Amino acid sequence: FSAAGVLLLAEAGKLRLDDPLVLHFPGAPASWHRIRVHHLLSHTSGLKDYSDDEIDLRKDYTEEELVRLAMRTPLEFEPGTQWSYSNTGYMVLGLLTSKLAGMHWSEFLRERVFLPTGMRTTAVISEAEIVKHRAAGYERGKDGELRNQEWVSPTMNRLADGALYFSIKDLAAWDRTLAR
Repeated sequence: FSAAGVLLLAEAGKLRLDDPLVLHFPGAPASWHRIRVHHLLSHTSGLKDYSDDEIDLRKDYTEEELVRLAMRTPLEFEPGTQWSYSNTGYMVLGLLTSKLAGMHWSEFLRERVFLPTGMRTTAVISEAEIVKHRAAGYERGKDGELRNQEWVSPTMNRLADGALYFSIKDLAAWDRTLAR
């Protein structure tokens, strides 16, 4: 869905898929001069996937702080030469979408994707809101026991690397839209 938002921005002429990241993030490190928007979309940017070592998942950040943290992320390989899943890349795409759309990426998707396709329950994650029929996340502890997933900050739960709730009805609506 984050990728769909970026494609809508490209269709509207707000960016090109060949744009270097530095065009949209002045002051980015030299390594970002070689990264194009399409590299982020296809997980070929070389940006290392962020971890608890680089980002405190329990801390709230501003979008500017997240951009600075992403800019410190080293490249694992030359952009376009390999594939490696990167939450960092999609976090940056969300920040780029927010910047170019003039609203949070999730609100842009709500206006341009979710509502027009009939996806009425899809929303960005909120730990504070009561969400009817919400499924809880689980993880295995070091002892192998299943437990509730550890909490992350509201900021980290609102990034474009996977911070949306969906219902099966909404996913069916999306599928119908794609089939048209």
